[in-house]
Amino acid sequence: MKKTKAFNKSGQIRAADSKFTGEEPVWQSEDLSVEETKEKRTFFMVKAFSFYNYYLEKPDFLYCLHEWMKSHPKYGKIKADLLCGNFPPTVNAGTLGSLARMDSRGVPCRNILCDKIDKTLRQVRVKPPKPSETKKRPGVDFDKIAKDKVQNALCDLEGLIDAWTEDTGTRIKTISIKSLLDDLKVEKRYLEPIVKWIKKYHDEYWLAFKGEDEELVEGFAYLKKPALKNRVKALQEMFQTTSTWEKPKNARKPRQKRIQSADRQIRTMKYAPENKEYSLSSVNPITIPGAQHLYIFNAKYKKLMVYHSESDNGFSIKGCSILGFDPTKSYEIALRKPHDVLGDINARTAKQIEKIIDKLTTKKKKANGRMNIHCIIQRVIVNRGL
Repeated sequence: MKKTKAFNKSGQIRAADSKFTGEEPVWQSEDLSVEETKEKRTFFMVKAFSFYNYYLEKPDFLYCLHEWMKSHPKYGKIKADLLCGNFPPTVNAGTLGSLARMDSRGVPCRNILCDKIDKTLRQVRVKPPKPSETKKRPGVDFDKIAKDKVQNALCDLEGLIDAWTEDTGTRIKTISIKSLLDDLKVEKRYLEPIVKWIKKYHDEYWLAFKGEDEELVEGFAYLKKPALKNRVKALQEMFQTTSTWEKPKNARKPRQKRIQSADRQIRTMKYAPENKEYSLSSVNPITIPGAQHLYIFNAKYKKLMVYHSESDNGFSIKGCSILGFDPTKSYEIALRKPHDVLGDINARTAKQIEKIIDKLTTKKKKANGRMNIHCIIQRVIVNRGL
């Protein structure tokens, strides 16, 4: 199923009104009891349903559901196509699509989602295909098109001869035969009429120049020898160019690599979910792809890594590496008193954070984009901001 316009290249929702609605809610895993988890999930779902209903419509919800079912071993692509292609009108697509989106982003709601999908699958009624008369499209006669192009070119060449007849001087009008042939965009085999045309007029001017044909000598009597010689030379050059001409090859555009969805990008990424020494918990890494600013704290070496994206496409992740950051603006810096700085990162804008870091006396070093099990994902900022 084709991705809808509600999602960007990395699969994040385009939250145009994020100033008012906030960004897409992110589930943070915590060590809670079953009852506490249910209570937290209920509160989270209220906020998430509100967000999804604001930005998404039925095709968007069906896309979320299709992507989730396709990657789930219980259903697969066949059942995903069956359900989304024949979705029952009595079922709310927003509920299933939202739950599928939440589950893919770590919310513990899989049992609820599977129950609803199973019930909906039992209501699916496959519509028989409507018999339709398939009209055959008229075939395109490429051979005729090529020949017509050549005939039009011959008309242009005849205009050149008319100009030579009107102007009897030695300085004659010329035409770029190579440009003419390139513009035709036909195979070389279709150029035979042009070659015959050039040869015909060349032979006439040549015989008149040599005086070997009395009729032609009389016919071209209005031209002096130098004028005839220049016309013969021009036609010889045109013949040579036409004989050696090859159709230009169009350079094939490089295939653009398909951007993976955010959940696929983070599958093998290593990071620290939490750190008790500094009382820190990592933000869900699924928010990193497509974001503009990223703040990571390495608890082992007390280093703060600051990444700013180099384009509006934001970051992407490959394995344990962060890609798409601006190497001139991104950096890492050692924190002598981490507690004094880390608290401001969660409460300030990107510009304010830069001002705070600029006041530190330690030197900035070049960021390498690598993640490991000691890295806490401190904060992710989606908007550009700088």
